[in-house]
Amino acid sequence: MQALNNLALDFEPEISSSVISDEYFWRLGNPKASVANTTMVIYTSFFLPLSSPAKEFITKLQSFKSLTPDWDSYGAMPPPAESIDRAIALINKADRNLLPIYFVAPGPNGEVVVEFKKGNKEAAAYINRDGSTELLLHEGNNYVLEGTLEENYKNLLSYING
Repeated sequence: MQALNNLALDFEPEISSSVISDEYFWRLGNPKASVANTTMVIYTSFFLPLSSPAKEFITKLQSFKSLTPDWDSYGAMPPPAESIDRAIALINKADRNLLPIYFVAPGPNGEVVVEFKKGNKEAAAYINRDGSTELLLHEGNNYVLEGTLEENYKNLLSYING
């Protein structure tokens, strides 16, 4: 059998019939059955440590929880803890997917902004106060894509890392 060596872009569990070694799969059914008569599920989980920049961005995001109304002296609203936690989850996932995190900031309307940059390619993810998300992919002043983060995460991966 041929073993697959593809890195899952979103690090979700993969189901496959490829065999790496006995340590990486479970046999379903009779464990003594031959490989040909057994369904095998490979579950690979990548427990990569967070990069130093990701840890720094998460620390910065955590600090947004202490913001108070009018934190910028222009009437800005602090982001809710739920938005901050979603941004932290995004940083964790983005770091595992090797997305180069460039910048994080609170916005004046209570949103959290996470930006990615590689060369001339840039992306901005907005986690809004109401729970909605926005994703903008652009190169200079040219917008490549505008949509939600949930629907376009794989587009973000292929655009920035492609």
